Amino acid sequence: MNQVYVSKTGKTLIPGLALRSADDPGPDSFTNSVALVNKTQPALTQVSTAESNGVRAVNGTDPGLYATTGTASCDAASLGNQLAANPAAARAWAGVQGIRTSDIPWYLDSLTPVVLTADTWVTDYSYRSGNAVAYQAVLQSGTPVFVDAAGVPRVVCACGNPLRPPAAAPIGGYRITGNRWPGYTVNTTYRVTYNNTYVTNQTIVNQAPPAPAAAPVLRLMDLRSDVLVEQPVGGILELPAQRPSDVPDFRALAVSNNQAPVLRDEGGGAGAGAGRRRLGRTRRGHEAAGRPER
Repeated sequence: MNQVYVSKTGKTLIPGLALRSADDPGPDSFTNSVALVNKTQPALTQVSTAESNGVRAVNGTDPGLYATTGTASCDAASLGNQLAANPAAARAWAGVQGIRTSDIPWYLDSLTPVVLTADTWVTDYSYRSGNAVAYQAVLQSGTPVFVDAAGVPRVVCACGNPLRPPAAAPIGGYRITGNRWPGYTVNTTYRVTYNNTYVTNQTIVNQAPPAPAAAPVLRLMDLRSDVLVEQPVGGILELPAQRPSDVPDFRALAVSNNQAPVLRDEGGGAGAGAGRRRLGRTRRGHEAAGRPER
């Protein structure tokens, strides 16, 4: 159930659900925009869905769930550099993702920039007084985001805000805030499943799916041709070939666990301080390397 709050005057306060349009940076953003594409409105993709708390539950790796414009939709290097320039924001951002600030470059390199093809319910985090503040939000179709190797949205590119999966409560218990865009309805809103849950045509099955392939690939809809293309996950930054021994393989973690790693002590480890590394540039042709699906 949704938690209901009561004001000092006895008035019932219903938690809000913010509608965020595709180019909306939202309140109290972590960084300036790192989006590299203009607002796009691709058609909704038909994927296998099941009812979940009033919205449509989907697998993050469903073919065509996300789209590409042919080039990287977000600048990971700019995001990393902006966080490195603001240590307090970097600590709050890393805390949401369950990593150390020194892991940020490697974590970003495990993500893939994509464009949403459906309105998507998430837990968004704004940055306020040095803290990450959670709120429920629906991101409009066409929003550029970073997703992890399991296809779970992790960052909004318009503002750098970290993302987590949405609350478990039914969406109908929330009070809608923000401007509704044409075509918005709860029935066409998606939530990406996670934590070893996957979706069949009829229901949500709470058990682990078959082991994924060693090299995860997302199948994205190319908005230029309406053809599915295969996009290798991550590899979007120019980092040293050898990952430090104390830094996890975030791509493998996302695929095997479909959840964020456990937060570790910021003070120790050989990688401490690496979060201040200045990142060179995003591989802008990252998504263009996608191969048409055979």
